[in-house]
Amino acid sequence: MTVDESLDRKPTIRASVIIPAHNRPDDCVRAIRSLKVQAAAQRGVEVIVVDDGSVPPLEASIGEELDGSCFRIVRNPSNRGRGGARNAGAGSASGEILIFMDSDMTAHPDFVHHYLQAHARAAGGAFIGHVIWTGTSRLHRYLESRGVKKLKGVQDVPWKYFDSSNCSIRKVDLERAGYFPEGIRTWGGEDTSLGFNLHRNGVTLGYLREAVSYHHSGIDLDRLCQNNYTFGKSSLPVMVAGEPEMARELRAHFLTAPRKDEGWLIRRWIPRLLVRGIIRFPGQRVVRSLLKVSGERFSYLCFDYLVYSNILRGYQEFLRESGQPRQRGEPLRNDSELNGEPGGLARRLHDS
Repeated sequence: MTVDESLDRKPTIRASVIIPAHNRPDDCVRAIRSLKVQAAAQRGVEVIVVDDGSVPPLEASIGEELDGSCFRIVRNPSNRGRGGARNAGAGSASGEILIFMDSDMTAHPDFVHHYLQAHARAAGGAFIGHVIWTGTSRLHRYLESRGVKKLKGVQDVPWKYFDSSNCSIRKVDLERAGYFPEGIRTWGGEDTSLGFNLHRNGVTLGYLREAVSYHHSGIDLDRLCQNNYTFGKSSLPVMVAGEPEMARELRAHFLTAPRKDEGWLIRRWIPRLLVRGIIRFPGQRVVRSLLKVSGERFSYLCFDYLVYSNILRGYQEFLRESGQPRQRGEPLRNDSELNGEPGGLARRLHDS
């Protein structure tokens, strides 16, 4: 090999950082710039922005941050949702390790380095990073304490805590798990479903506290409640349609008729009656009023209630409109079954 040929060879891509985005070009620019120094320092790292049907296309606004090689953009002509955007980035990626980060985040200077080290130590695992919310309200502090951060001294993270806003996974493991589900088009659930499929395929999940990203979100309580209601009404039914284990782990089964194998009659019905009482809407007004006078620790219990009750209220609304989901069934993998046929999802969720 000549000197010129050696210089022309592109470095082997070890990791691909994938940033799904829809509109909000300023967020994308901030996210890209937070990765530039470390991508150059690590070598063999590419950054892919997935423009998920933005109007106008993002490239016109963020093109100066891209070089077409290590920093490039992939565009979905129409919006495919969070799962579809991440899948498009994964399909285009050259790296063995895929690192996902949301577009409204910035990365710590050692973000990529810590993920590469973690995968070198544990080749068969996937990792969830540490998200720091930059807001200073009680709600932001509450959100920063949720998810995997609630676990103390746990090495193998349960699948339900998988969070794709800051995570890494080997591309081969993502392929074996079937990628992110694209039937979920509304807020939330695509990462939890992937976590379930990774677990089912023997991939261990770990919490990598050193892989830090900063979340620059202006979320307020109304939006938090609406997001979780939407999750319960639109995302959760798709998630649990063919996976009874997932329904029980997420407590969705308390809104359906009990099975005989759940134990005594009292044991089967008392949790269901309690859940139905919890999600009554007047309770949310009371809890919102308590937030105005509560201390920090009690406010976290109030936020927990609002999150959980809105998820279940949304799922209850779905059940009213569509009927009871069957306890067993085939997983929903074909988007046409979910979106292309009017009433298709409801029919799949009914007992045959």
